[in-house]
Parts: sequence; structure tokens; C-alpha cells
Amino acid sequence: DSLVGGKYRFQDANVTPGQTYYYQLEDVETGGATTRHGPIVITAPAASSGVEPGLVIALGLGVLAALSVGAFLVRKPIRGLKKPPAQ
Repeated sequence: DSLVGGKYRFQDANVTPGQTYYYQLEDVETGGATTRHGPIVITAPAASSGVEPGLVIALGLGVLAALSVGAFLVRKPIRGLKKPPAQ
């Protein structure tokens, strides 16, 4: 079986204007194995008066193979990385 990827949305309301952030998507299988995707590199736009700083990140994945019947994947954003992790 395979799980068809979907679209995921994460809103980061705790950003500093002009600061660069690195985000990854992590799959966690029922057996505990993890796989990270990304990173996505985003620089928060400069703040303008009357607008709260924040980022909305939309992520999409292709097809992910399930290792066993009934496996599920949990996706969570990982923020605050200083630099992209080694590939």
C-alpha cells in the first residue's frame, strides 16, 4: 500500500521580521521510524504598521510508501534550525 501525500499548513506567528527560518516536515511511522523532508528556507518579510508579523507555510508531499498495513504518518514542522541539516 502507499499513502498519497497531502497538503499541510503551518502558521508561525512567532517570527522576527527580516529573520531567516528553516522548516522541515517530519514523518513519524507507527513503528517510530522518522523521515524528514526539506528544509524550506523562508525570510520573514519586514513588518509594516498595523500588521502582525507571521508566516504561513504550505507544504505538499508526493506519494509516501507505507511499510506495513495500518501505518500512519504524523507530520510536524520543525522550526528554529540554524542551518539546513546535512543531506
